Amino acid sequence: MPMMQETVLQNLKAQGLLVEGRPAHVVLGYSGGVDSAVLLHVLAQLRQHHPLTVTAAYYNHGWRDNPPEELAILHKTCLELKIQLVLIPTVLSAPKTEHGARQVRYRLLTELAHEIGAHALLTAHHADDQVETILFRMFRGTGTDGLVGIKRKLVLNESEGKPVSILRPMLDISRSDIATYAKHHNLLVFKDPANRDARFLRNVIREEILPQIDRRFPNARTSMLKLSELVSSDLDLLNDRLENIWQRLFDTDGGLDVLGFGQLPRSYQRRVMKHWLQSLQLDPSFQTVEDTVDFLTGGNRKHPDTALLSLPQNPKQTDKNRFISLYKNRAKVIEVKPDVLAGKTEPPAPMLMDWEGTTVLPDLNVKIKCVKLTPEQLKKIKMTKPDSHEVYVDLSMFNGLPLHLRTRQSGDRMIPLGMNTPVRLKNVLMNKGVSRFERDQLPLLANGQNVLWVPGLGLSEDVRILDKPTHRLVLKAADDDSDTIADTEDAPKVVVPALVGTDELETDLENTDDKNGDEDGVDISASYDEPDSDDVEGSESHEDSTELF
Repeated sequence: MPMMQETVLQNLKAQGLLVEGRPAHVVLGYSGGVDSAVLLHVLAQLRQHHPLTVTAAYYNHGWRDNPPEELAILHKTCLELKIQLVLIPTVLSAPKTEHGARQVRYRLLTELAHEIGAHALLTAHHADDQVETILFRMFRGTGTDGLVGIKRKLVLNESEGKPVSILRPMLDISRSDIATYAKHHNLLVFKDPANRDARFLRNVIREEILPQIDRRFPNARTSMLKLSELVSSDLDLLNDRLENIWQRLFDTDGGLDVLGFGQLPRSYQRRVMKHWLQSLQLDPSFQTVEDTVDFLTGGNRKHPDTALLSLPQNPKQTDKNRFISLYKNRAKVIEVKPDVLAGKTEPPAPMLMDWEGTTVLPDLNVKIKCVKLTPEQLKKIKMTKPDSHEVYVDLSMFNGLPLHLRTRQSGDRMIPLGMNTPVRLKNVLMNKGVSRFERDQLPLLANGQNVLWVPGLGLSEDVRILDKPTHRLVLKAADDDSDTIADTEDAPKVVVPALVGTDELETDLENTDDKNGDEDGVDISASYDEPDSDDVEGSESHEDSTELF
């Protein structure tokens, strides 16, 4: 088997494809350029010896000629190789910047992969792309994470939250070897003039800077690739350590133990904070992380026990202001609408609970599902914690009485589990570490002024299970249609920020200059990178951030 095919085959096997004869279906981001053309040809050859289905996917941003001149090449090549070609319709409303267009492209490709049942999405990033990526990050100011470069495997979520693996099986192969393969097999390729445009900084690295480095340091590319592998291995060890730290620091409701956080070394504090902010779909700058760490450790707080820190807005949720709320050594991210923050809103109207269905509180965008348990369901339940958002309760003493989903009111009382007498709800919330900024935003279930359940915080003695539960209550976002898991899974585990999520679309796939995610691309994201300012059209200026990780 030729070396090119062997390398791609072994890399795909290492990522769990083409193993033990199991059928595999992949989507290839195909633009007609030399890199994706070679990978398409290699996959077609592997298909002769392995149960592999290949779908080539092309997306046109609509920035050039209509129809694009490469379409003839795409059709002819796929017809000869007997590979299905999917032309993804142009999204006319997509941003006309490379950063914004890239997000749209990968979203559409991952959606296609999920829709047709593909096991992975493949892109044709290669070894030279990796070198150019590392150089760009070093010039811009990066830290350890940025030196990893392009990841061999990345798991993203398409729009419905379904995981899709993105694999780069040619990261070990040089651009020159790819060109030699294309010439040897007389492959039809499209040469995009944008890959030579000096207005793009990545092209300057490729055409001007790297040739000079090669003349002075002939082994520089090999050394940078080795550096990327070593850093990646070291980060795996560090992330294992961070998993344990997060499990200790974050509670089931996403709150952060500020005292425990303050005992960490500064380097760990920065990493915990960076990933926490990234889990909120933020792309935090170095200064944002530093300010947030200082806020939680007392470096820029006037009041030691209660305070708010404003966070940058999520571009996808411009209608809300987000804060880190600190109260009694517990920090939590809260979202507050501008009118609520200004004190110009009335409390939401209470909603009468449907005893056999779903009750929505629109103003808070939440709903409670009430399920009356059958004898069969009682045999299968696995109890959840009283302070979770899914609980089992005994509502027999309230049968036929009105229960309301609402926010707190003056005079509310509650008998917390383990107590005998009612106490003011305000005192319960204070003891739970809920700041005054959050208290009026909490949904709760009540009978009159008798509070029965504050989701995520606790239950009342009035609904304690003495014999067997009568109902299951589940609080979710109003637009969340997913099924509950309490019947089949263990009790919810501690919620901690994820290392990899949908935000990786902005950080790991940033700044490839091919229109389908493969051609001569320079993956120039970094730990704190923001959208590039060197886009030809519609770019927005920004200040480059200095990275530390």
